[in-house]
Amino acid sequence: MTNDLKKAGHAVDSFVSRAVQNLVTPASPKVARWSQSVAELRGVRMKTLEAINGLSQEQADYVPAPGKWSIAQNADHILLSERFYRTQITKLIAMAREGRQTTLELTFADVN
Repeated sequence: MTNDLKKAGHAVDSFVSRAVQNLVTPASPKVARWSQSVAELRGVRMKTLEAINGLSQEQADYVPAPGKWSIAQNADHILLSERFYRTQITKLIAMAREGRQTTLELTFADVN
């Protein structure tokens, strides 16, 4: 289970990188790449939900070793990361539509 969640987290990070890059690439293939990236995100999201669906609270909260995260902690981290990235992507899209530079300056406080 935890390995599936780790893969999901990497896939979300990969999606965000590609999605942001697609915002600043030439217009013609942009829509196709964006649609493909969104479809990939949906697929990753579904696989993540399938991986944790049906777990008992005890299973979700189980910590395999000191200093390791439980499945619930991993899932929460992925959800918080997704929310953070969605917010940033929304800002970038608005900036691109307004013809502004698509660069966000974030501090550690913004990420925390």
